[in-house]
Amino acid sequence: MPSITLVPNDYVLRKHADVSWRKWLQMIWNDIEWPVILMLGLASLTLGILGFLQYSSQEGSDLSFWDSLYLSLQLFSMQVSFESYSPIPGYLRIARFLSPSLAAYTLSQAFVVIFKEQLELFRLVRSTNHIVICGLGQKGLLLAKDLRKDDQALVIIEQESNNPHLEPCRELGAIVIIGNARDARILLKAGVRRARRIIVVCGDDGTNLEIIKQTQRIMEGEHKNTLTCTAHIVDSYLMGMLKQRELTKKGISAFRVELFNVYDASACLLLREAFKMKNYDCPPHLLVIGLGNLGESIIVTAAREWGLRESIGSRKLVISVVDPNALKKMEMLKVRFPLLKDTCEFHCHKYRTNSPDFQKATFTLDHHPPVTNAYICFDDSLIGFQAGFALLQILHNPKIEIMVRMNEDSGLVAFLKETMNPDFENLKAFGLLEHTCRVNLLEDGFHDTLARAIHDDYMDRERYKGNTPEQSPNMVAWSELPDEIKESNRRQADHIGIKLASIGCSMEPWREYGRQNFLFAAGEIDKMARVEHQRWCEDKLWAGWKYAEIRDDSRKLHPDLIGWDDGLSDEAKDKDIASVKLIPHLLARAGFQIYRIQAGN
Repeated sequence: MPSITLVPNDYVLRKHADVSWRKWLQMIWNDIEWPVILMLGLASLTLGILGFLQYSSQEGSDLSFWDSLYLSLQLFSMQVSFESYSPIPGYLRIARFLSPSLAAYTLSQAFVVIFKEQLELFRLVRSTNHIVICGLGQKGLLLAKDLRKDDQALVIIEQESNNPHLEPCRELGAIVIIGNARDARILLKAGVRRARRIIVVCGDDGTNLEIIKQTQRIMEGEHKNTLTCTAHIVDSYLMGMLKQRELTKKGISAFRVELFNVYDASACLLLREAFKMKNYDCPPHLLVIGLGNLGESIIVTAAREWGLRESIGSRKLVISVVDPNALKKMEMLKVRFPLLKDTCEFHCHKYRTNSPDFQKATFTLDHHPPVTNAYICFDDSLIGFQAGFALLQILHNPKIEIMVRMNEDSGLVAFLKETMNPDFENLKAFGLLEHTCRVNLLEDGFHDTLARAIHDDYMDRERYKGNTPEQSPNMVAWSELPDEIKESNRRQADHIGIKLASIGCSMEPWREYGRQNFLFAAGEIDKMARVEHQRWCEDKLWAGWKYAEIRDDSRKLHPDLIGWDDGLSDEAKDKDIASVKLIPHLLARAGFQIYRIQAGN
């Protein structure tokens, strides 16, 4: 029996080795192909000239060098007749076959390129439900690789034809379009109207905004499918404004904008470890070294997460900050986000990591509780690791995980992973781009954050009523929900701004502690519940559901498809009322707070 299993395994190994060997040869040939063709072409031309001159000499004819060169060039197009050349010199025999062979190979390669481009355009015309990536920097390349792991149809728009990332993406099977993604013609060529998602990761926020606007214009009046535009925005203030505009738009459209930022996404990932416990004997003590984009994101995200936790009372999250401009930067941050004063206790240390004060570890000894999590957030990886090694000697606590920010999990990161030195075990490298430029994180934007929270609330209410998945088919994890139900939850999240506007309220980025517990008046809750029920009915009718006294999901029949005052059950009304009461908490989870546009409304 063992001999039977060894044969195919051995065959697979040999086949894999053979494929690897061929791939290696192909890579070598790709590097030397055109230099070799050029050298062979020059050699063939030289042999042709020598051959014609030799024939001229042996026949006693007067053939000049230039005549020989002209005839040699004609060999490439096979325009020379050899009937009059007898006997044919050896040099000329070689050239008469080598020259047209090289010409045929070059021509075939040109046809392959042209045919490949035409084939890609043909594939693009037929593509539906694909994903478009605008911009092929490091973020775009990482996302393309992650998408192609699941065989996702992918179209890439890149302006620079000499971008070194283009060929790896073509090898992955992506369709590549060279052009400016701000041009509507290029976006239409990429099939954005038939796409499922467009990911915008160009070099600057201004370019990304222009692409968002251009895509939105293209999608105006489209109703067949919803296109999600996921764009990277670095500026946190601009990102907050764009999110606010997206959540307060007056109508539901076929164009949904999701915004992400590698620093905010990294902060959420890094803080999972710090806040994995539900109850604390004392608050965590976070140490943030370096107040750049990542450092600020960690502080604001930590404050919001701590502010959302129940039964905190007067306890504040302790955060120590080490930066040459710590006091000035923290004062500015507190002005922008007043909730920091109410949720956190800050200890600022104004010095560099190579200073004597840092080496003396005064920032770890002066405050209680002791440091529980440390984050080194310098842009320069080398400086970050120098600070990390120094912090290892300062803390002397194997339970404290020291995270060092990197752009990629390579270089020093690979060295740390390979080393067996136990002294380095709690010094961890965090690849900023490699951890955040992943499809699963992009699909967890602020719309989906709200939609998931809506689904979680539904699950809690169904459990409270004693229902089971057999009785309520949608009582499953978010990942197992049908796409139709997921999209319905997203549309409910999209509609929050409309419900708030109906009572004279709006939203803005969450800056003030306590706004997550915003209180609506009784009449306001009733009015928003009615608006939500109307939205739900329109959503169901649009999806093909009809009214019936008995619910039947397989036939799309539902007893609640009636007006609020037309005999709607108390259970259905309670569901809508519960969903609108949850709005302040849902928005806080997405980083927003509610405010009244005009008092007394």
